[in-house]
Amino acid sequence: MPSLKNHHFVPQFYLRNFSRDRKSIDLYNINSNRIIEGASIRDQCSKDYFYGKDNTLENYFGNIESKFANIIKTIINNKTFKILNTIDKINICSYIVIQNSRTIYSINQTNDMADKLLKTILKTKLKYEKDYKGLKHLDKVKIHPVNSIFLSIENSIDKYWTIYDLKMALLYNNTNNAFITSDHPVALYNKFYENIKDIGVTGLQSSGLIIVLPLNSNYVLFMYDRKSYSVGHNELINISNKEDVDNINKLQIARAYQNLYFNSSNVNKERVYECYHKYKKYRKAELTKITEHGREDFSKGGKTLVVSQPANYNVQLDLKFLKMLRKAVKKRTRRFYQTEISMYEFLRNPKLASLYEKYRKTKKDTDLDIEFHEYMHEILKNYSNS
Repeated sequence: MPSLKNHHFVPQFYLRNFSRDRKSIDLYNINSNRIIEGASIRDQCSKDYFYGKDNTLENYFGNIESKFANIIKTIINNKTFKILNTIDKINICSYIVIQNSRTIYSINQTNDMADKLLKTILKTKLKYEKDYKGLKHLDKVKIHPVNSIFLSIENSIDKYWTIYDLKMALLYNNTNNAFITSDHPVALYNKFYENIKDIGVTGLQSSGLIIVLPLNSNYVLFMYDRKSYSVGHNELINISNKEDVDNINKLQIARAYQNLYFNSSNVNKERVYECYHKYKKYRKAELTKITEHGREDFSKGGKTLVVSQPANYNVQLDLKFLKMLRKAVKKRTRRFYQTEISMYEFLRNPKLASLYEKYRKTKKDTDLDIEFHEYMHEILKNYSNS
């Protein structure tokens, strides 16, 4: 039997949710600045042997996609998350963190991060060695990891626990302005710290994190830090104003790689074109940011910490249903008055992160043959009930 050649980095089942006939999809191509109607879903968001020729990863993703598709169908049909068990929530989180890491956009981000990080380290070394010729030519080359797709996925493949504590809500579009999606559909944002520039605030463990994933033209999965925000008491949130829909779509526009996808039976194609040109100013060329902490004189044995992180982006998100908690705002204000802000100040749950590190060490030292969710079953149950 011939191996599966066409690997999708955004699943076909997902794109079909934005299709009129489950075979084709309407799109706006950013590079050519044009609308294409009825494009084949089979040819979207895919590359030949993107995950290698043995199809191991492709089959692994297929299993995760199948579970997620069934769970989301159940949520939409029942309009609640209360029917989900611990494993269902783990499957949702697994799908989201992996989907976020497997697109062309995320791979470009991984390459950019490696390039900037290594060049920062090399520049320091070359300056110390007074190798000015090397310094002159360093910016003329690109430094990329071998098989960066695997590096990007490896860094997220078991990180579902980082977002398990986020609260889930289902947004229902009650307007005639439909939700759209893109070739990088998982949007990570931090309304709480959207003005911060020097410290990464959209990491999976970041305090104030929001995750937005359009499910179809009418529904969006909305995950948020319950210690920073409130969306009211209902899991199903009716969106009744077009501004909220535009703000959700704005996140897709800001992070799309090449294509925006939509169902033209639910939204006017000219409306998508106008929306893109209204919000394209939020698209940033910078993918990652490098910061240096504690720089000292290397000739005297000094050291510095070089940190690479995804570049923050500020789309001025304004959602009428989303409220910042007063207690969290006071805590944030105190942080801003500190002379130095540690990146660890922005962790949403340092205890959970330390427990994961303990698990990794235990597994390494004892060949522990259990998954993290089994190791932390009681902890995860506590999160489910809180």
